Amino acid sequence: MMHPEKIHYVDVGARGDLTEPWSANEQDLVVYGFEADPIEHHRLDSLYLNRHYYPVALSSKRGEISLYITEDASQSSIYPPNDNSMFEEQHWHSRHTSKEVVIPSATLDETLSGAYVDAIKIDTQGAEYEVLIGCRELLSHQKPFLFLETWSYPVYAGAPLMQDILQLLYPFGYELWAVEPAASWRYKITNETIQMDGVRQRLIGLNMMLVPSLDQLKLLAPERVQSRVKMLRWYGFLDAAYLLAEHLDDADLMRSIADQVRREASLPFRVINILKRIFSRKRRYPPIT
Repeated sequence: MMHPEKIHYVDVGARGDLTEPWSANEQDLVVYGFEADPIEHHRLDSLYLNRHYYPVALSSKRGEISLYITEDASQSSIYPPNDNSMFEEQHWHSRHTSKEVVIPSATLDETLSGAYVDAIKIDTQGAEYEVLIGCRELLSHQKPFLFLETWSYPVYAGAPLMQDILQLLYPFGYELWAVEPAASWRYKITNETIQMDGVRQRLIGLNMMLVPSLDQLKLLAPERVQSRVKMLRWYGFLDAAYLLAEHLDDADLMRSIADQVRREASLPFRVINILKRIFSRKRRYPPIT
């Protein structure tokens, strides 16, 4: 069943579990998860029976592909890790390859052909570009929101970097809406008399949220626009959400968004949010990935 009223969320690199805001709103989701590690896929598929998990590595073509399993399995990649020993050891020591396995690969276009796709999260330790190449039809016609973990430094040998991904996506009409640091590392200093704890670290990776232009989103079917409005509200982009609701000529939805704007602008709401961030480290808006 297609469930057109729900948000169809694709979790590529699904290790662990859903993150916020998806985990708090799973009743509104249809979840498609892709996990290349066979052991982790089995765990997810056995534990979350209401989701759809696939034991393949998404790539630019169907076939087989090598997966480099690292000592910390969450850092495994289809690209072997580079020598990162110029940085402090805690940043790279668990990225050593423990074994190489050959696993099936597929494209997202082929695997989810005919399905709705409203949002795609990709956290694959460097394979994001290949995954996006394999879903060009989805990007062209369904205009999903994208939540990507990318590298700005070549941690993995041959893995495309964030600028390559942006150059790929801009011709599809995507715009960069938000970024957050995904990884920051310090260089290794051999002089043990100098303590570098607390000094600024250089950027190594970025989380990016990319959204098609509002004009492109307005071309989608009304129920798909409604799903985009809901996601924009979760992430705090209330101005864009209101404009899309206005495009739908949905007075109730416009009123609801306006009420949310007033509520979040109120002094009590802002004070409560500040206190939450101070004492519980809870963010006002959810993380991008």
